[in-house]
Amino acid sequence: MVKTTSSTPISNTKQAAGAMEPGAMKLALWPLRGFSCLAFASVVESIAACNEISGEVLVELSIVALSDVVVGDMGVRIQSQKHPDDNEWDLVILCGSAEYDTDDDTDVIEWLSRQRMSHRVIGSVASATRLLAKAGILNGAKSSLHGRDFKELQALYPRVILSTDVFSFDRNKLTCRGGSAALDMMVFYLGRCFGVELAEAISRYFVQIRVGGWSPTPRKELSSRDVLEQPKLAEALELMENNIEEPLTTDDLAYHVGISRRQLERLFKRHLDTVPSRYYLQYRLEKGRAQLLQSVDSISAIALACGFSSGAHFSTSYRNFFGLSPSEERQQIKSPND
Repeated sequence: MVKTTSSTPISNTKQAAGAMEPGAMKLALWPLRGFSCLAFASVVESIAACNEISGEVLVELSIVALSDVVVGDMGVRIQSQKHPDDNEWDLVILCGSAEYDTDDDTDVIEWLSRQRMSHRVIGSVASATRLLAKAGILNGAKSSLHGRDFKELQALYPRVILSTDVFSFDRNKLTCRGGSAALDMMVFYLGRCFGVELAEAISRYFVQIRVGGWSPTPRKELSSRDVLEQPKLAEALELMENNIEEPLTTDDLAYHVGISRRQLERLFKRHLDTVPSRYYLQYRLEKGRAQLLQSVDSISAIALACGFSSGAHFSTSYRNFFGLSPSEERQQIKSPND
């Protein structure tokens, strides 16, 4: 139930609209034999950061494979969750090895060959790009193939438009040479799907992890004049304030104020220099921090009161935003000289 300013419940968007709310993007990550752990982790961590920063599950990730267990480099074993044919994925990314030569995996190539006419996005990192090329998936598409010798690659795959870029996106083909470049590829693609502001936030997140330190940007608030001139934006902020324990999605907010999601995002960008989901997440975390420092409530109780599914989820978001966990911050208050 959604609470308005007067705290009177109004119906949920799905019920009121009589239609299904847009779902999350369904992404299947397919590790192949000897897959690169670095490339695999780059894809997974980018998705985790995207969902964490947005405050919504924008991407649903599943690990798929033709076998139950796949062994990567360094002996790392990954348990698959589904078969590649089990669902209608929006995006399938095959993760290969760091080696330049890759075995001809007949079963994988046969599956890829069946996807030539598919409208879904097919992606690959590391040696998996060669499998896409062998299956004819990349014919006529600008692609970044895994390998050192450019001339050799041109001779092997003459119908592929080879690029010297570390990753390429042409129509519905997303290819990457591998390694940490997979992170750049994913940030780029997530930005195309969900907006450049989110992509920039994901990039800043990983830079902050690398260099250390964290100073959250102060949350902007509307001036009295803005409240009068931008009633839809003010109404959206009021809905956020009154729906902390059960947060609304950006689509819900847009529906209840009577504008499109795109219009709402433009208002937030123009007047608050952020996206609605990021603003909402920061507001909930600030509420949680105030409760953390001013009460003796458990971290789990505070998490639920601020709309987080668990204490662990709250702690992860809190650390990502404030630079330390809730328990660490409480400890600093107890021992300020430590």
